[in-house]
Amino acid sequence: MNSAPAQRLAVVIPACRPSSALVELVRALAPTAIAAIVIVDDGSGPDFEDVFRRAAAFPNVHLLRHAAPLGQGASLKTGINSALCTVSGLTGVVTVDAEDPPDAVAQVARALAARPECLIVGSAGLRGIPAALLLPLLRIESNGPEFKREMLRAARRRTILAEPLPDLRQPVGGSAHSAGPARQTPARSFAWLVYAVLAGALSLEAYGFATAHLFSQEIWQPAGLHRAGRFAGIYLAFALPVLLLVPWSFVALVAAVSLAGAALAIGPQALFAVVLFLVSACALGSMLLGRARDSSPETHLSATLLGIAVYFLLMTLLARLPVHYPAVWIVLLATPVLLDRGGVWRRLAQWGGLLRSAELRSFSERAACALLALLLLALALVALTPESSADGLAMHLAIPMNMAAHHRFTFDPSRFVWAVMPMGADFAYAIVYLLGGEYAAHLLNFAVLLLLEALLYCTVRRWVSRAAAFLILALFAATPLVYLVTGSLFVDNLLAAMVFGAMTAIWRFGESGEKRLLYLAAALGGAALAVKLGALAFVAIALPFAAWEVRRHWVELRPKPLAVSALAFTLFLGAALPVYAIAFWKTGNPLFPFLNQKFPSRLLDPAADIRDARFRTPLAWRMPFDLTFHTSANYEGQDGSFGFQYLVLAPLSLLALVFLPRRPAVSAAVVALGAATVIMASDPNARYLYAALPLFSVPLAAVLAWSATRRWLYRALLGLVAVCIALNAYFLPSGSYYHKDFGLRRPFSRAERERAAGEADPIRSVIAYFNRTHPGSAVLLTNDASNAGLSGDVYENHWHQYTVWDQLHRTSTVPEMVRLVQRWKIQYFIAVKGASGELVRPPALQELLERCTATEYEFASYYLARLEPGCERQNSSALPPPAPNAPPVVVPPGSYDDFDPAIRFRGDWIKSARFDGPYRHTISYTDAQGAEASLAFEGTALTYVFTKASNRGLASITIDDIGQGTIDLYSPTIVWRAEARFCCLSPGRHVAVIRVLGQNRPHSEGRFIDLDSFIVE
Repeated sequence: MNSAPAQRLAVVIPACRPSSALVELVRALAPTAIAAIVIVDDGSGPDFEDVFRRAAAFPNVHLLRHAAPLGQGASLKTGINSALCTVSGLTGVVTVDAEDPPDAVAQVARALAARPECLIVGSAGLRGIPAALLLPLLRIESNGPEFKREMLRAARRRTILAEPLPDLRQPVGGSAHSAGPARQTPARSFAWLVYAVLAGALSLEAYGFATAHLFSQEIWQPAGLHRAGRFAGIYLAFALPVLLLVPWSFVALVAAVSLAGAALAIGPQALFAVVLFLVSACALGSMLLGRARDSSPETHLSATLLGIAVYFLLMTLLARLPVHYPAVWIVLLATPVLLDRGGVWRRLAQWGGLLRSAELRSFSERAACALLALLLLALALVALTPESSADGLAMHLAIPMNMAAHHRFTFDPSRFVWAVMPMGADFAYAIVYLLGGEYAAHLLNFAVLLLLEALLYCTVRRWVSRAAAFLILALFAATPLVYLVTGSLFVDNLLAAMVFGAMTAIWRFGESGEKRLLYLAAALGGAALAVKLGALAFVAIALPFAAWEVRRHWVELRPKPLAVSALAFTLFLGAALPVYAIAFWKTGNPLFPFLNQKFPSRLLDPAADIRDARFRTPLAWRMPFDLTFHTSANYEGQDGSFGFQYLVLAPLSLLALVFLPRRPAVSAAVVALGAATVIMASDPNARYLYAALPLFSVPLAAVLAWSATRRWLYRALLGLVAVCIALNAYFLPSGSYYHKDFGLRRPFSRAERERAAGEADPIRSVIAYFNRTHPGSAVLLTNDASNAGLSGDVYENHWHQYTVWDQLHRTSTVPEMVRLVQRWKIQYFIAVKGASGELVRPPALQELLERCTATEYEFASYYLARLEPGCERQNSSALPPPAPNAPPVVVPPGSYDDFDPAIRFRGDWIKSARFDGPYRHTISYTDAQGAEASLAFEGTALTYVFTKASNRGLASITIDDIGQGTIDLYSPTIVWRAEARFCCLSPGRHVAVIRVLGQNRPHSEGRFIDLDSFIVE
């Protein structure tokens, strides 16, 4: 360095928990012609006091300290500021990592002395910063490793050329996350590889769109597209003036309006329940992590996840005890808040300050932030709608409603095979449901998505600009799978948050070596397994990365590194194992009902296979393409609903894995790709990949950061991100069939919300009626497992109750079926109105519904029927006697197909769905003399719709026991949907009966009478 031209250069060394290499570095630099050596202790703590004392003992060394870790960027700004204040005539600053070799520092110093107008970019933390750039750097807001990326942008804005050292060519913007010495990455070759990946992916995308005909599907309902357009217009009318005039207030205004809108839409009680739960979880997690250590947003988010994990464990242990009352949980949630009330206020004030000070300076930042806010608000509108998903009504909402009704968890594995499966997320929904009802559970699901997005933002901001970070978050939010998972009560947001939180904790532990972050990673990994067994694919692949970081920081973990590792593993087991121990205790199989052949349980037939047989696509090289364009083969969504970006992100992740030496990018790529491979090889359901999706965003950020100095490549990547966001946004409703109408017509109307609750899934209205009229009675769900809200004893003709389903399907006759349901004390049935492809199985149960039940109530496609007495004594051709004490359901004006349960048949009628001509392709016919079909209705006119044919006979019709004449159904040719109308009835209730006379005209070939439908006016 002495050979360099005379320059007034300073060296800045940011250090957090450094090794003794810092002392050796300062020892080598002290004798050189350096104007000042500034060491910044970034909150390393008393354990590293000796290292800094020995380094500061050399001449010309200035030691500065941060009371708490503020980040690499903050340390660099502190050091640069000190150099500017203490060195007169300063011509530049060399920034150095504590582990850098002295020769590399000397090389950067010589390069800066030779080119004082340039920014010299070396490997890892080595930078030679010219004097013209020093003051602008102090105005950069970033405090983390992303400061180096902002440094490059500041240089470009001031036309300062960034020059890499000839023999230290490395992806620009390397950080402290680099995996050891710099790799000699051939930058030009890597750039061409990225171009090749983009070209190949775009070719595949073009081929997919050309062959898969994705746009021919019904993606949006007309009403949904109209509502989405209206919402976008209202949003732009609000956002554009704010972003143009007062952009610094945009984030705070969106947050305030969103909270006010949520309180107005779902009520303040639901909002209070979720806020209390999250604040309590954050307080609890902060106390466990150590309140005085760190006040960064990333720590607050991680603490919230830790608190939620503790509540998972608490509910797992207490779920089956009768203690779950709102007052009990208010006390439990309020306790951490009161114990940490000072910290709660500080954190709330800090987050309020962050929202108020979120400046959006450039046009790109404003546009990207506005796009992200638009997508998140759209997801919020869909999230705060009544539950309609099959999984939600069968389990994820049923569990909270069950615990609210009985004050404990009453589902038992002897009947419900899922009753001992991991359900940490369901228990979290149950807590807020007790305090705020169904919409509190929905709001919590959306809030966890926001938490996941915030963690992802903190991660990608290490390398990319704020605008690019917003775009990466918008890309994830626009994925149709996110629309599905957030719009309904699925558990995947909580699972993904726990997995991503564990990975974030591992990365932060790798940076600092703090034991509490290792403990945090272990607890969150265990909590992920308490949400879903499928988390094992992620946790198992993440464990080696945690072990590697433990090995790297073995010295910092002294004096008892083995004890620290053992405690972390104990925390992992303590968070994960209780649910599996309970399953083993109750069933003999810790993974019940899975792997029942290896862990035989007395509660389940060893031959039972409850895996979903619909999605068994074998793992193959074309799987990424099929997931993108033939998605319906891999889960319940439509083609194109997986998201169009992952066909590109998967190969980019492989490139990041091979070429980019950033540990977060490498580990995220390995965990995402590895877990996705394991899942698709074992249980290939695309929705189970959800937790991998945010992880794919991390290597994307790393590649974007690498390409920032290559203008066209950077623009190509951002352009691809923008195109994928647009495509995903159009395909949002393709993720499911539940929310194609895009929320509610009037989202702030309570009457509209109540109406939508019945229309979202009609079975909920039938369940509400059943609970009012027959509380505590046993009921059989004949077609599905949507038991949410049922207060009595529930039986299901579904694999969720495998034993019940098996016994039903082993019964072959109506008398046996009647005796079976009577043994279960079932008197009521909730069924779907029959139509083509919707008949109940087994046939004996379908026949029981037709011959032995009376419809009591119906709503839309569902109805409630009760068992009539004496049916088990009748054979298949007998005519069931009328039941005068069982009045039929009275239907309002409308069209009623012959399969509608409101129509009561007596006699030997045959039902068929094999014809194209009849209404809804179904028809009922008979030639049994005396057979009847009746309908009770409320109206002033009735039309009998039937088929005329050459084998038809005569039928009589009466309305209120008054004869309306005889109808001749004979015709030499088939006439579908012939009509006979009877009008001018008095307003009120009427009963129409069609009776088979057993007579025909001489030319007729038979005496058949059929019923196609009734039309009530």
